[in-house]
Amino acid sequence: MDSKKSKKISKAEYARQILIAKELICYGCKWPLIYEMLEIRQSDAQRLVQEVDKNRRLLARTEKGMYWFRASGKYNLRMIHATFVFRIFTICEKMYPEMLMAEKLLYTYSTYIDMLSNPIINNINRVFYLLNSIVNKKGFDLRTCAKCKADYVGIGSIETNECSCCERNNYISCCDCHTVISNPYAPGTNGSRKTRCEACAVKQRKERRRAKSRRQNSCFTGVGFYQ
Repeated sequence: MDSKKSKKISKAEYARQILIAKELICYGCKWPLIYEMLEIRQSDAQRLVQEVDKNRRLLARTEKGMYWFRASGKYNLRMIHATFVFRIFTICEKMYPEMLMAEKLLYTYSTYIDMLSNPIINNINRVFYLLNSIVNKKGFDLRTCAKCKADYVGIGSIETNECSCCERNNYISCCDCHTVISNPYAPGTNGSRKTRCEACAVKQRKERRRAKSRRQNSCFTGVGFYQ
């Protein structure tokens, strides 16, 4: 057995961990994570991946870093799901504290994708990085929202005091009437993001035209009127 895996385990436990590894691989888990989480040989982890993944995609390096979670164009949707994933994980820890990390990852990810018709974080390797980062307090961290008082997952290098849900609600809500904007991610008439619903945008344009007309009339009546 590898020097890293020097701890002695029974054949029955080794076989159980092989079965856990197979389940993780079926969800797309890459061999380095399997080797890290389970007490199986490196050669066995690689062989299991090769048997399941004929394209050898799962032999590649694992996804690390936080850029994917903060990529532009998603407007905090990925971070909302990151908080949701971590809540599933904490429930699993409370219910099954004796589980291995690999089993907790398997429970968390399978529950998450089963609950949603369109899971945003559809990569178990990214889920592992997220959970491992929070547990080890490196990269991601837990914060309390100043607005709704709920705990949420934040990116350590970015200072925030509102959770991703509240930030997103602000983003997709009209700044005047606070109703949800239809198609909020499409740019407005000036090329920037929409900040008002259609009704308030129409009112604002009318008010601008009235103000422009008043300024023009004021200039006309103020010059040469008494000459």
